[in-house]
Amino acid sequence: MKAVSVDLILTDNIALSSNAKMGKNGSLFFVDIFYCRRFILTVRGESMEQLIWKDRKKLPDFPAAEGEYKTDVLIIGGGICGILCAYFLSWAGVDYMLAEAGKIGQGISGLSSGMITVQHGLIYDKMLKELGREKAQLYYRANQQALERYISLCRNLDCGFEQKTGYVYSRTDRSAIEKEVRAVRILGGTAEFSERHSLPFGIAGAVKTLGQVQLDPERLIGCLAPGLNIYEHTRIEKIEKGQAFFKKGKITAEKVIAAVHAPEFTGWAGRMKLYRRQVDSVVLDSCAPMDGIYCDAARAGLAMRNCGSGILVSGNGRGGKTQFLSAVSECWPQAKVLQYWSGQEYMSFDGIPCVGPCRGRHGKLYVAYGWNRWGMTNAMAAAMLLRDLVLERENEYADLYLPQRSIGKRQLVVHGWSALSHWFLPGSKNHFQKKH
Repeated sequence: MKAVSVDLILTDNIALSSNAKMGKNGSLFFVDIFYCRRFILTVRGESMEQLIWKDRKKLPDFPAAEGEYKTDVLIIGGGICGILCAYFLSWAGVDYMLAEAGKIGQGISGLSSGMITVQHGLIYDKMLKELGREKAQLYYRANQQALERYISLCRNLDCGFEQKTGYVYSRTDRSAIEKEVRAVRILGGTAEFSERHSLPFGIAGAVKTLGQVQLDPERLIGCLAPGLNIYEHTRIEKIEKGQAFFKKGKITAEKVIAAVHAPEFTGWAGRMKLYRRQVDSVVLDSCAPMDGIYCDAARAGLAMRNCGSGILVSGNGRGGKTQFLSAVSECWPQAKVLQYWSGQEYMSFDGIPCVGPCRGRHGKLYVAYGWNRWGMTNAMAAAMLLRDLVLERENEYADLYLPQRSIGKRQLVVHGWSALSHWFLPGSKNHFQKKH
């Protein structure tokens, strides 16, 4: 088996193409590889499977759609949110089908670090000031219920489920940590101030939250998907008046859930409420294990968790790959980088995802996007809300997540340019790379 080092350009589309060409010098390059997380390289007749952060069982295969279909609910997207929606609707006895453009679990969900927590950075002190106690309390409660649902769902599944203490730390700002602890307690949480940690550097303090979760997102999808009504390699190209069109047919549905990474079916109104950030990740070997899941309160800081015998470290900032790897090397100078990858995350202006009905010509279309770095927790909260909306049940969180909600002037000023530059200027490239 021949070892090679490859960079792949990934775009914001969610599809997979195997269109590869061999260059004159024997190098292999790809055309139209979209958010593909597992792929096969063929070099001079030899193949090698590339994997992200640890070996996993093969996900089940599902057929491609062909012809005309009719269903009560069409779910677009086979990431964790779409799979959870399908799982909940299946248990509710709803007639549904899920269409995934590539393979399930191979998009941004497969790139996730799998950390599930109610403490999404230093968010609650900010929410209390900007959104008020009622909305802040609703957001906290929605994510607490999402966490509890993961625990009940995953406890007995083979998905790498572990309960861990969560820490949001600051290297310099003790006051910000203390304010966040007070805010969480005002909202009914049980956060604590802590100075004890297993980080390779000093901190001013951390928000400590017991009973959080880490797991392997792809393995979870592999546990939930068997038995669900899923069609792979079925890219929905457009939706018009309850009809979704793909290359070899169409699907007529009373309701449509678009659980995709980017707001593909919302038009400019939905897109202009988001901005984008690059997320870089590595798996490190030869370093001390973590005693919990950690996230830096600073926007460009590091988040980390155990990953097999090593640790998984991710960073969210503007410095790109070079700055990220430099920060990792500074913290763990003796560690070996086993794998590196990067992707894009979409952030909402007010820190709350957009989940719910979308106005327009599409009929009854529901959307879910803008995970704000915490896609696993927010995906569960979104799936439970979407289930209730589809079943026409009351849900206390519907107005909080409403995609058409108004955005404050401050958030618009702070993040508006980022949104404009993403949608109107050439986008940055995503790269996936593995070292051998």
